[in-house]
Amino acid sequence: MARYKDIFDMIEYATDERCSNRLLAFAKVRHTVRSGPLAAQSAPRQLVNRFCSVAPENQSKGLWCLDLLQMCSLHAGDAFVLALNSQDRLNDLLNVFLNPVKSRLISLQIHLKIMSLFQTWSTDYKNFSANNFERAYERLVRGPAMPNVDTLQNSHWLPDRDVFGNSIEENRYNLQDFVSELTTEHKQQHAELAMIFQMVSGLQNSGQDSSSRDEKKFSDACKRTLEIRREVDASKAFWNDVSRNLTDRPQNLEEMASTVQTVFESMDQSIRCCLDVLNINPKAKEQPESSRKDDVKPDTGFEYGGRSVEPKIQTSTHASSKVKFCS
Repeated sequence: MARYKDIFDMIEYATDERCSNRLLAFAKVRHTVRSGPLAAQSAPRQLVNRFCSVAPENQSKGLWCLDLLQMCSLHAGDAFVLALNSQDRLNDLLNVFLNPVKSRLISLQIHLKIMSLFQTWSTDYKNFSANNFERAYERLVRGPAMPNVDTLQNSHWLPDRDVFGNSIEENRYNLQDFVSELTTEHKQQHAELAMIFQMVSGLQNSGQDSSSRDEKKFSDACKRTLEIRREVDASKAFWNDVSRNLTDRPQNLEEMASTVQTVFESMDQSIRCCLDVLNINPKAKEQPESSRKDDVKPDTGFEYGGRSVEPKIQTSTHASSKVKFCS
């Protein structure tokens, strides 16, 4: 569980000039925010506080804070968005623009970026029972004369460009480090899925009546498998967003994309093995994040960690078949 100070340090580093690989730092913040509800609730407040403290004096830091805020709203999970959709958080953010003294210290680019964000949030989350984003956007529109958001040429969250598309980073991002950060967690989850499969198979093959403890284990296994599937779907959306929109692309991007694809395919097959042994409909209990489209290739067999993980069907002595989990 991430501590408040850990989240603060990560946000500060990700939005500071001394950060050597900002894309990697953004990915680490995303991973931490998704790690639990406390991190998701704490991060919006810390990000807004960071923005309010640096934006009047440093345009680049202010833009990076807004980029990170935008990235988290897209890729850090629903809990982050719900925490951001707080009157206190949004009022703190608005105060920088609606306070005449503070507003004069904010650059045109930051004004454009925040207008674009509130406009997007008010639309994307219009179905919220309490859409504070929409109210905040209305306050911005009714406030002092604001720049025309149509002049904004770059509305993406990737932190290597400003709102006019100009480069604001001196160092090229090391995309390989980003790929390692993105895939390491799923390699750990793959081992977790193998344990789930073995545990459930053992319970089913024991030949004994299930106890309440066994039923609890089975229920927890179902829940965790679906959670991992949701995390994998979210990572696919995150990777697709980065790989499609990164301006300065490395020459070996195709090779790295293949590596990421292999991990995703491995996870998909492992998840299907667990869903099958748990007797869960693959379309059951879908979460909102799981509905995002991705470009996953058809299942054709693959290597995971240098070993084959192509699914195998083991026919039993009965008419039914069992999926064999291969690690």
